[in-house]
Amino acid sequence: MKNKAFTLLELLLVVAIIGLLTFSVVANFRQAQRFYAAQRAAQKISQAFRRTQNLAISGKIDSALGFPDGGYGLKISKDVNTLIIFADRNNDQIYNAPSELEETIIIEEPIKIRNIIHTNPDTPTDFYVTFIPPNPLEDPITPSSGTLRFNPPRNLSYSYISIELTWLYDVTAVLKTINIYGSGLVEIK
Repeated sequence: MKNKAFTLLELLLVVAIIGLLTFSVVANFRQAQRFYAAQRAAQKISQAFRRTQNLAISGKIDSALGFPDGGYGLKISKDVNTLIIFADRNNDQIYNAPSELEETIIIEEPIKIRNIIHTNPDTPTDFYVTFIPPNPLEDPITPSSGTLRFNPPRNLSYSYISIELTWLYDVTAVLKTINIYGSGLVEIK
C-alpha cells in the first residue's frame, strides 16, 4: 500500500507562499490606513470650512448676543491640530476669547497640518478665514458685503490658502493638500 502525503519541500513552499501573502496584506493595510486617515482629515477641514460658511450665510443669531458683527470665522492652527469655528463679535477677523467659540474640531492624531500656504508670504502659525453674510437690502450688482475675507484682506480673485497634511511620523511627505480659493471653492488633492 502506497502512502499519500506531502513532502517536506511541498509544505515549506506552501508556508513560504502564505508568509509572502500575509506580509503583502499587512504592508498594504498600513498604507491604506495612512491614506484613509489623511482623507478623513481633509474632509473634516473641508466640512469645517463649509460649516463656517453656512453659519454666516444662514444668519445664525445667538439669542443673548445677536448676530456677530464680523460674521463667522474659522481658525486653522498649524502647531495644534485643531480648527475653531468662532463668531467674530468684535469684527477684528480673529478668534479672541472663549466667548466667541462656536465649535472645536480636532484632527485625528496620526495626521498633522504640515504647512499653511497663502498669498501673504509672511505665513503665521494661525490662519483665519472669515465670512460676512450678504446684506439683503444691498444692490445685488455691487455688494459691499457677502464676501470671504482672508486675514489679512487681499484681492479675492487671487486669494487662496493651501493646507498640507502629513503623517505625524514622516513629516517630509505631503499626503493631502486642501486648497481654499477666494471664490469659496474647496479642492482636495
